[in-house]
Amino acid sequence: MAQNLKIRLLRGIGANAFGQVVTVIIQLVSVPIFIRFWGVDLYGEWLILSAIPSYFALSDIGFGSVAGNEMTMRVAQDDRIEALSVFQSTWLLITGISLSIALSIAATIWFIPLEHWLNLTHLNHQSVAGIILLLTLHVLITQQGGILNSGFRCEGNYAVGALYYSLVRLFEFSAISIAVSLGATPLIAASVFLCLRAIMTLVMGWDLHKRSPWIIFGYAHARLDVIKRLAAPAIAFLSFPLGQALSLQGMVIAIGAILGATPVVLFATLRTLSRFILQLVAMFNTAIWPELSTAFGAQNLDLVRKLHHRSCQTALWLSLFAATGLAIFGGQILKIWTNGKVVLDVPLFNILLGVAVANSVWGTSQMVPMAINQHQKVALRYIFSTVISLLIAIILMPDWGLRGAAASLLIIDLLMAVHVIKYSLFLVQDKLINFLVIIFTPPQIHRKSLRNL
Repeated sequence: MAQNLKIRLLRGIGANAFGQVVTVIIQLVSVPIFIRFWGVDLYGEWLILSAIPSYFALSDIGFGSVAGNEMTMRVAQDDRIEALSVFQSTWLLITGISLSIALSIAATIWFIPLEHWLNLTHLNHQSVAGIILLLTLHVLITQQGGILNSGFRCEGNYAVGALYYSLVRLFEFSAISIAVSLGATPLIAASVFLCLRAIMTLVMGWDLHKRSPWIIFGYAHARLDVIKRLAAPAIAFLSFPLGQALSLQGMVIAIGAILGATPVVLFATLRTLSRFILQLVAMFNTAIWPELSTAFGAQNLDLVRKLHHRSCQTALWLSLFAATGLAIFGGQILKIWTNGKVVLDVPLFNILLGVAVANSVWGTSQMVPMAINQHQKVALRYIFSTVISLLIAIILMPDWGLRGAAASLLIIDLLMAVHVIKYSLFLVQDKLINFLVIIFTPPQIHRKSLRNL
């Protein structure tokens, strides 16, 4: 059992690491390819249009994630009938919402002069409408992939689902890059994008059924009471992406309004660099997530506590190590990255590194309530905190400048850390002193105990 857990964790971390590599490849290679073959103006219009359907990514209303948690806990209890009921109920709901959105877009997009509203000059009305429709369908099919990932997760195959997610993105990017280099227009590129996603989603569905034959699409086991039971945690789940958008974009808007456009560039650049720490930690804590669901479903609180201890310990020391490296080499990295156009503000950057460390710890600890669909309190606190953070930033920035904005983030993240850790310890029936002793002890001292997970 312990050996299987260790293997699953290593596979999950490996799949997440591969996903980070794919993200870096796409970010580094996509810009020069699109600019070379489309030009800056046409590429800019593509970016504008592709951003619009991305808002439909929230159309599952959080049900995809909470369904994965519920299914994982049910399978841990050897109750696959109820897990199948959750799967079919959420699939029908998300599919119904997706079809409604698709039909609405298909019926109305041709009559909306988006090219005039968005000041597009390189794409005509038919191309704009076609691109929006195709990219919307792409996003909605992606939602189906989220349901399939719930199926992979519940049977201990989180790494398989994560690997598929990254491979799909890599294949899509490769296909669209080849198409663009061969002269494809944005409309054709959107078609390629959609076709690759549809094909890979079918492959995922086939593989899932092969691994878990009991997971079948249909409506025989769907129940309305399942949707009602999952509604509260599902809606609460949306608070996290909404709160993150408010924190990231809202702060940028506040800085621009109070300090001007130039400071926005410095703040956004340094914050992006500091958030590399969060991406690093996420490779580990997202792999822990399904294991927490499984352990909690099996009522193995001892394992839940150990996973919570070790994941937070790893997050703390890994983030401290990464923050130290960035504090030392951040200036050189920034100089190379921005070609010397952005100069490092050391105190500002150090505060943002502190924000990243605090966020890494409480973000990892919140995996406990999120993994068992008990995250409503955390979600409400997070939304409230992001609003308060913006208000504090607005008050501090006239005197403190950008450092006031960073300080507001640090204050809120420290308060969130206290709240989330306290709540997670309550859920796992743990004591604060035990938790603190373990996470503040360097990981290598606990190597033997890690083998005993």
